[in-house]
Amino acid sequence: MDDEYRPLYDRGLGLAEQFLGPAWAERVRRQDAPFGNELAQMIVALVYGGVWSRDGLSLRDRSLITLAVHIARERPEEMRIHIPVGLQNGLTREEIEELFIQVGAYAGFPAAANCNRVAQEVFGEQDAATSRGGDR
Repeated sequence: MDDEYRPLYDRGLGLAEQFLGPAWAERVRRQDAPFGNELAQMIVALVYGGVWSRDGLSLRDRSLITLAVHIARERPEEMRIHIPVGLQNGLTREEIEELFIQVGAYAGFPAAANCNRVAQEVFGEQDAATSRGGDR
């Protein structure tokens, strides 16, 4: 990674670690993937260090917007990551469900339904972990 991105990377990694947990951050720090490390570092630097860290919108609002974009673009794999982040940032399950309805009306119900299935899986996994005494 170029040195000029290092401050953004460090700030972004700290913020992303809050959202995604220490195990995720440690994998990024280790950079042990055989391919794609530079891309991962740039995402951390630019997305988390540059955009998510800005003033102007709360983390809750950023989560709401991020989920809406991923629904509209039909990115269920990103939903799996950002639903727990949204909950951590103050969104409720009810608000996330309402988001699916709102985005579905404007971006298409098939995309919303596809991403909603991921939300059902994520919530089911969380509920199962809670009933077992886990926290995630």
